[in-house]
Amino acid sequence: MDPHSESEYHKFHHIKQVDQHEKKPQPLTSKEKKGILLLLILYTIQGFPIGFFGGAVQLLLTEAGISMTKLAELSVVLYPFTFKFLFAPFQDAHYFKSFGKRKSYIIPIQYLMAILFFVVSLSIDDLLKNQEISSLIIFGFIAIFLSSQQDIAVDGWVLTIFENEEHVNIGSTCNTIGQLLGVLITNSFFIQINSVEFCNKFLYSTPSDKPLVTTKQFLQIISAIIAVVTVFVHFFVQEREKSDKQEIEKVNDQNKNSKLANEETSEQQQEQIDSVIDVIKKLRGFFTNKNLRFLIIFMLSQNIGNSPVFASFTVLLVRQGLSKEIISTISTIIIPFNFIAAILSSKLIRPSKEMNAWRNAFVIQIVVALIGYAIIILNPVIDESQNKQMFILVLIFQILVIFVSTFKFIAQGGFFNRISDEDVGGSSLTTLNSFSNLGGQFSEQIALVALSYLSFTQVVFIGLTYSLLYLFFMHKKILSQQLIPKNQWRLEKLQPKKQQ
Repeated sequence: MDPHSESEYHKFHHIKQVDQHEKKPQPLTSKEKKGILLLLILYTIQGFPIGFFGGAVQLLLTEAGISMTKLAELSVVLYPFTFKFLFAPFQDAHYFKSFGKRKSYIIPIQYLMAILFFVVSLSIDDLLKNQEISSLIIFGFIAIFLSSQQDIAVDGWVLTIFENEEHVNIGSTCNTIGQLLGVLITNSFFIQINSVEFCNKFLYSTPSDKPLVTTKQFLQIISAIIAVVTVFVHFFVQEREKSDKQEIEKVNDQNKNSKLANEETSEQQQEQIDSVIDVIKKLRGFFTNKNLRFLIIFMLSQNIGNSPVFASFTVLLVRQGLSKEIISTISTIIIPFNFIAAILSSKLIRPSKEMNAWRNAFVIQIVVALIGYAIIILNPVIDESQNKQMFILVLIFQILVIFVSTFKFIAQGGFFNRISDEDVGGSSLTTLNSFSNLGGQFSEQIALVALSYLSFTQVVFIGLTYSLLYLFFMHKKILSQQLIPKNQWRLEKLQPKKQQ
């Protein structure tokens, strides 16, 4: 947005022009630092069911020779995360105020999760040995459903756990690092310490026919970890609620300081959500609020252009001869880069400038997609003599993908955290994230379907053209979203009264 149009934007919306000198960043308070640690732990627990039932179980069954059809059936366990926004209104409408809006769900959910992991541990060996897919799907679906409900509550807690609004975007970093750590522990780490071959090669001084930890023992350890954390949060962590009065006072301050605004002040407006229907009515704001309506369109359309490369890269390389062992090794090596990317992103992305960071990442992502395209096209047939070369190329590409996708995710997540309505925080933030996930899945499906009818080069060319046109026509509109004051993102607009 050029200076003239930005000035006109502020004038039209009666927004006070800010000083050219940016405000000095406020340091984290001791409470906020403790809040970050709490969020990391809660998001890690959230990743436990995803890593085990969504990853490790499939690997164990694959090793046992299970068919691809049955493996496809197991993917059903991940569905709760796709549709979790349907349950968010209930959490925002019904809770025990004295206990805490978010703790009312986090505590019982995690107790149930701990019990479930222990119960599954008692029969997991037989379930895997006999390939009892139906039972594994039921247990996995319940576990990941609980994880998705915990995610709604923790997402909502992010909005009130930080005392300074400019720190709220740190929540998306905690989400990325915590959930990834949880998945890593119950997937890659578990597979290694559960492998006799790995233990004999790297851990044991004397060969053994038993792994360091059996599947039963591992699940019981996870159950104990969840239980201990839940007891601590239950009895020793207090939840701070941010009242609507704070938002009203903020609107008042803006009105008083604005030369273009009328001489108006606001009185505290109490908004009591008494039922699920009330919250659902508020969520209509995603379609009646023009700012949120544009944001939905943005989330559903942003990934279409670059998906042809990212959705098919690994599959095409394997088809062209690259061994799955190399892909697996690279997947393990790049794990630390997820953490590095998340930490760097949180430091580089400035509060209130999240969409500038998103725009920069989008441009880089186009370049990375072209690099991936070149790797595939220039290596139509891959033999063993090319393994070392391909290992380096694919490793570099995957690291680039991690950095650019993490940068985009945290920039977008920080923006979501900043604009979400605290009154229905869980529903608001979860719905935004659900639309974002839907946009990613939708884009991948379009790309894969297109590859069934067109050549890889044709689909990539169409995608590149789309991305460039999208950037040219949409980037000013996208950047302008971060200039919109928070009260104009509310699902129900505040109605200040005129002072008599």
